[in-house]
Amino acid sequence: MDQTPKINRWLLPLSALYGVGVSLRNSLYNMGRLKSHSFPIPIICVGNLAVGGTGKTPMIEHLVRMLMGDLRIAIVSRGYRRKSMGLKVAELGDSASRIGDEPAQILRKFGDKIQIIVDGNRVRAINYLVNQPYSQRPDVILMDDGFQHRSVQPSFSILLSSYNRLMTEDALLPAGRLRESARGRYRADVVVVTKCPTLLKPIDCTFTERRLDLYPHQRLLFSEVKYEDPVPIFRRNAGATKIDTNAVVIALSGISHPEEFFAYVERGFSRVVTLPYADHHHYSRRNVTTWENILTDYLARGVEVVFLCTDKDAVKIYELESYMSSELRERFLRLPIQVRFKSHGEEDLRKLVLEHIAQFTRTQAQEEEHKEEEEKE
Repeated sequence: MDQTPKINRWLLPLSALYGVGVSLRNSLYNMGRLKSHSFPIPIICVGNLAVGGTGKTPMIEHLVRMLMGDLRIAIVSRGYRRKSMGLKVAELGDSASRIGDEPAQILRKFGDKIQIIVDGNRVRAINYLVNQPYSQRPDVILMDDGFQHRSVQPSFSILLSSYNRLMTEDALLPAGRLRESARGRYRADVVVVTKCPTLLKPIDCTFTERRLDLYPHQRLLFSEVKYEDPVPIFRRNAGATKIDTNAVVIALSGISHPEEFFAYVERGFSRVVTLPYADHHHYSRRNVTTWENILTDYLARGVEVVFLCTDKDAVKIYELESYMSSELRERFLRLPIQVRFKSHGEEDLRKLVLEHIAQFTRTQAQEEEHKEEEEKE
């Protein structure tokens, strides 16, 4: 097991300068020189210290499934790489270009069962939710990728770190991939080591626990990615489908660290062609032309072919439906994933989150009651 990330040691002097700036900023927040806003609604932050690739969106979706039956849920996201500006309330049918890749992915899965607000100004977005009528106001807010957004003081923080690139073994940008020092992990209530191997040994968990060196009050959980059966992109409410074992699978992906996705596809199918794109790639008609040419070439040779992408890619490819031939649409599939916790991690996280929400709500009610009594006096 090699968990040592690749670090460009030539860039370490620049990382040191970057670290001074980040450390100063965090110190100003810690001292109160920069204001961190708290709110009367429990805010659960899901974030990481590194740039991309730890599984924040699947974790947000997992929390939604965990809480959806009992609580009104809202998600606040900056809507990275969207073309719109300012605060946007996600509506059914919104595209990734309007609200961002991750919010669009979540919206397509949960629809109007939750609220999704996108805004680079998280304080403004949360105030929008707080000021809603009581019957609409969420019971809990999930803040996506907000760990470095110190202007918001979350009531509970879940920090993610990839198993094969632990934050304690990484370096600051640009030499490594950390947005802030690994010391930032001590602000988290729960640390989840994501993308663990299926056969994770107890000794590996112990070794990882020692490397992270958390405080006693912090909880450490382990999770893996569970790939489900492929689902057609362009057929509404379509269930899982099986891919012909003789078909060529064109695996395409515009996500951070697509190697894991490609490796899974290559393990499952004997004839795979990979098409990697940049993270958050904006798919266009030019890409459709490329895919149509690939399809035509294989069919002309009498070879069946399917196109397989991730959930995040699917929300953008869906927007190109009108430019695709029916033959291409029928052969486009997405590969859903879910988070699966190791050991009793699922029950532990559920208990921690629900107890926090209940305690926060009780405390808030008591404070409101006390405030009303003072006003009467």
